[in-house]
Amino acid sequence: RVMLTRDDVAGQGRATVLNNLAYLLALSGAGGADGLDEAKRYIDEAVELLGPNTDILDTRAVVAIAAGRYDAAIRALELAIIDRPTGLKFYHLARAYSLGGRPEDAAAAWKKSVDLGLARKEISRLAGDLSDDRPPITVGGRAVTPAAPALSCGTR
Repeated sequence: RVMLTRDDVAGQGRATVLNNLAYLLALSGAGGADGLDEAKRYIDEAVELLGPNTDILDTRAVVAIAAGRYDAAIRALELAIIDRPTGLKFYHLARAYSLGGRPEDAAAAWKKSVDLGLARKEISRLAGDLSDDRPPITVGGRAVTPAAPALSCGTR
């Protein structure tokens, strides 16, 4: 946050700081609802500065997922993967679909994330996504993680 008060941090540099801070606030849960509101303000300002580029849209989606706004996250991610599809973006999309009650779409996005080489190390530990007691995605009633890609395609 200190970086945002500096006069020499402007334009793309400021947008990068805003994007990173919004991502960290969303994943850490710091500040609860107020922290998520702050994260949304930061990512909205980053969009104003640079436009809705693929990485900013991904962060916008992470903030929306943290706030329980899964449809907004899905819209942002569906745009983000057009420009530069990555395993991590498809992972975020699979989470949004799964949490939003769309298991078939979650399975397809999960498969794509694995096909694109999603590695366990790419998923932030801040989110707690890989803890044994709270797996990231449920597909066909089964929990899946990057360590268990064989489960990723199964649906019942």
